[in-house]
Amino acid sequence: MAKKLKFSFSITAFVATLMTAALLQSDLTPAFNGEAGAAEPTNYGLEMALGAEDAPLTVIEYASMSCGHCALFHRQTFPELKKHYIDTGKIRFIFREFPINRPALEGAMIARCAGPDRYFGFLKILFT
Repeated sequence: MAKKLKFSFSITAFVATLMTAALLQSDLTPAFNGEAGAAEPTNYGLEMALGAEDAPLTVIEYASMSCGHCALFHRQTFPELKKHYIDTGKIRFIFREFPINRPALEGAMIARCAGPDRYFGFLKILFT
């Protein structure tokens, strides 16, 4: 039995060595012609945004629905930011979910289901 196990281990080690050598000898790098095109923006879905699309400045917030600091920002700072900058067209505000746990993920999904027109109203409820 020990001989069979030793032989089996030897065969496995030999095959693994051959596979590693084959991978190291192969050219896995893609061909590059020396030119790179302009990067195209990727649309991962509907952005939840407030403010004018042509605002001179865009603020992107990544926040978790279960984060106490994020909730504090939305209760104390965001209303003033909205009043003085978003509503006046000075900035465009984009909110992106960054769920740090399951309740935050569920809250983000529910807020998305509310639709773009009611999304920020739902955020206000979640952060209260």
